[in-house]
Amino acid sequence: MSFDVEWSYIDNGEPTAADLMFASFISAADLDSIPEPEPLIHKTLFMNSLAWLIGRPGHGKSFIAIDLAAHIALGETWAGCPTKKGKVMYLVAEGGSGIRERIRTWEDASGQWIGHQMMLKTAAVQVMDSTAWAAFVEATARLGPVLVVVDTQARVTVGMEENSAKEMGMFVSRLDHLRLATGACVLVVHHQGRGDGEHMRGSTAMDGAADTVIGVKKVDTEVRLECLKQKEAAAFEPLLFRLVEHAPSAYASLISDDTHLSLDTPMISMSLKRWWDSDETDWVSASYLVETEIFAKATFHRIKKSLIRRGAVEEKGEGQAKRYRLLHEPYNL
Repeated sequence: MSFDVEWSYIDNGEPTAADLMFASFISAADLDSIPEPEPLIHKTLFMNSLAWLIGRPGHGKSFIAIDLAAHIALGETWAGCPTKKGKVMYLVAEGGSGIRERIRTWEDASGQWIGHQMMLKTAAVQVMDSTAWAAFVEATARLGPVLVVVDTQARVTVGMEENSAKEMGMFVSRLDHLRLATGACVLVVHHQGRGDGEHMRGSTAMDGAADTVIGVKKVDTEVRLECLKQKEAAAFEPLLFRLVEHAPSAYASLISDDTHLSLDTPMISMSLKRWWDSDETDWVSASYLVETEIFAKATFHRIKKSLIRRGAVEEKGEGQAKRYRLLHEPYNL
């Protein structure tokens, strides 16, 4: 610290509570000593953070949670992003039968065995039961996980009012105890609110506490992931998965840029022509292309890497400052 601490003592010679609080202060000069957020999944999830995975019922939230948890447990790249390998604790609050089938399906389809890298609690631990929750936190901390998945929020908050800021504040506080005890990313699977789905269901206390919020939306067999909030980094680009049926269940598989959508379709050719007629080689944002109806949002993010690889489009910048431009008139790609 860059300033001196003057201690005052109570009668037994110990520092007072104010002394201890004062000792925890840092000056602006010491801010550079605060470590950068440590990625769990590059640009997606971070250690020592609270994250939510939200979506409507039946939209594949648990399949996505299992997929990213398995990749972290094995130290495998997930959606093209490196992961920090480590133990995973998966709190299966909805029971063990379904999770058994889903994990065995993932293992069979991937040809990899997760083994003891993932530990599961196949019964709900209620947040309102302070004794049970404290025991769960202590037991989980002994495991030393890098990721703790709570699936689902509704099943561990029985008897709590989702729309109560006070009660959801207590829920967040209990999650923070888990985060601080483990240093892990605590990922909560939860339902989205009504309407546009940009927010999770219930009190805004959860939105405020979240470091990361990932939205999940299913259309037919495809599941789209979108970063709705990222406190410590730029929002990651949307990701598209396919739910693949595989006995006895299904698994989430990333859709690559080149295999799902041909760049030679009339729809894409017309979109590229509109882009050229409007802007030629000027730099534009992805939001501009969507707002001017040159591209549908999902389509552009699905094909942009292929357009870049084929030398049709150039990219620059990071996060919200990212820009794109056509390199030539789009005759044949």
